[in-house]
Amino acid sequence: MEFDDQKKSYFSDIEKGFGEISLVIMQIINNKKYQSILSRSTIRTMFSLLHSQYINNEGFLIFIQAAHNLGENVCIDFILHYQSLQELKNNLESALGLQQGQFPEPAIEEKILKLIILLIKCSGISSEQHLMYSVTQLVQRKDQKNIQPSVEYIVRLLLDVPCFEIEQVGESSSMQLKPAFQKYESLRRVYDSKIIEMAMQCGFYMPPEQWSLLLYGYTTNESIIDPIIDKLLTKTSFQTAIQQYKKIVLLSGAAQSQDLNDLMKHFQFLSNDNLAIDASGASVLTSTLDMLKRVVSILNKLKK
Repeated sequence: MEFDDQKKSYFSDIEKGFGEISLVIMQIINNKKYQSILSRSTIRTMFSLLHSQYINNEGFLIFIQAAHNLGENVCIDFILHYQSLQELKNNLESALGLQQGQFPEPAIEEKILKLIILLIKCSGISSEQHLMYSVTQLVQRKDQKNIQPSVEYIVRLLLDVPCFEIEQVGESSSMQLKPAFQKYESLRRVYDSKIIEMAMQCGFYMPPEQWSLLLYGYTTNESIIDPIIDKLLTKTSFQTAIQQYKKIVLLSGAAQSQDLNDLMKHFQFLSNDNLAIDASGASVLTSTLDMLKRVVSILNKLKK
């Protein structure tokens, strides 16, 4: 393929830009301090950006999407960094309509979901109240604490999906799980999806490994969470994250507030749904590079 001098100069600038981005990314992934703030999802997106083949139109669109995704991931990482673990959990409970301390621990979630399946299969459950009472009684035999709010929350969440159906048998009724949700793995998947969906609708974001830690007690189930988040992402999710980022910057009173505000300009640029139409490849490349440089500058100034 032959290019004229103008196109050769253009692709030379693009190649140079990718080279500079590569150097910044290598600086990030080789620093453990940076990795404690940037999620594995962000690191993976950096590699996706580098591996995009920019030479044709299809490659250009892949590059634009990778730049958009990287901006969104970095935005979420900084939102999380400037919140304590307790603030994070409080915000999640608020997004889910729970009172403080009501979000169930991973072991309790698993136990409740498995008991729901067992009781419906073996004990002739007649209604949601009957199900809530039976699960609560069984869990509290071993766990001497008030588990009822967690049981009620999980059952009502599954009702909203809906996962249950009521069968009339003469004058009595029988509560059943729909065939698609009769195994733990499928019921668990729809439960996780519903929680993440409700949280994201309220502007609450976490990377897959953090969701895995919250829902399962360890980070290794991020491969289960990843496709759930990808499916729930909408054209407005990045914009919603930016609004949350603005609040965090204002409330944090961080010493790097100017850097954080400058970073927000790149988020706003990369969040444009029509980026492939409204901006040139060179401008997207420049904004992505400047964003990453700003990220490194901020990370270098952080004490932890």
